[in-house]
Amino acid sequence: MLSLRYGTSQWADEAQFTGSVSPLDFLPSENTRKETVKIVQIQKRRKPKATELRFYRASDGDRLWNVKHTNCSTKFLSGKVPMFYLSLIKHKLRLPPHLLSLPLEDAIKSVLQDMFLDKVIANLGLCISVYDIRGIKGGIIFPGDGASTYTVKFRLLVFRPFVGEIISAKLKEADANGLRLSVGFFDDIYVPVHLLPNPSRFEPDPHNGYQPMWTWEFDGEKLPIDETDEIRFRVHGVNYPSIPLEQPESSKQFAPMVITGSLDYDGLGPISWWQQAEEVNEEAS
Repeated sequence: MLSLRYGTSQWADEAQFTGSVSPLDFLPSENTRKETVKIVQIQKRRKPKATELRFYRASDGDRLWNVKHTNCSTKFLSGKVPMFYLSLIKHKLRLPPHLLSLPLEDAIKSVLQDMFLDKVIANLGLCISVYDIRGIKGGIIFPGDGASTYTVKFRLLVFRPFVGEIISAKLKEADANGLRLSVGFFDDIYVPVHLLPNPSRFEPDPHNGYQPMWTWEFDGEKLPIDETDEIRFRVHGVNYPSIPLEQPESSKQFAPMVITGSLDYDGLGPISWWQQAEEVNEEAS
């Protein structure tokens, strides 16, 4: 039995449904946008020292997001996109009478999208889209109910990076506690202070109205981390916090899925840091 909870601060309108997945908390992610994302382009190229870069472009029809990985040995979706998984789910759903005029598969897909899209399932990930429908059985109409009940087997495309994966993102926020990053469709990525390059400083930037920003001190040079740069981070952990019984109005919105990232490895951080180093090495050679 899976438990669905909708709403924001009160998590109201709880419903129940059965499925072939073990009991999980199923929540909306407040910091994601409801968009169906599909993979539209795959490119591969190799750099020196046998480091493989894979470039992926995800699209919702109007906007494009570029997602980059390095050293991705684990293969999912036929070896294409490591941080996206296909999850097969068996679920019993109720098809409302007003959808019965549509083709059956279209009507069921509409119900599944409303139920799963832009939601987080604990230990499974953020549901990006209903990938396909593998089987439909039933169509039972119970006495006193004008809806049909079907058992549906379908696949969800879910976003769930694995620990150790390298992903590129943009800076969304920075404060004394660290960085908050975004990959465009998911914003709950945090890099705490102890996972920043050492030594790092959070201090006013004289070139930007003395707004505080993080800098890494390396060989007597201060290397900034700002929102104009693309930032490469390593996935340190993926957590699914428990639902708070009460949430004060003054507190920040609850995030059902949180990714912890690290910049404290060679080659991580703003890409401009390493581009500058490569240019210096090329000039020296």
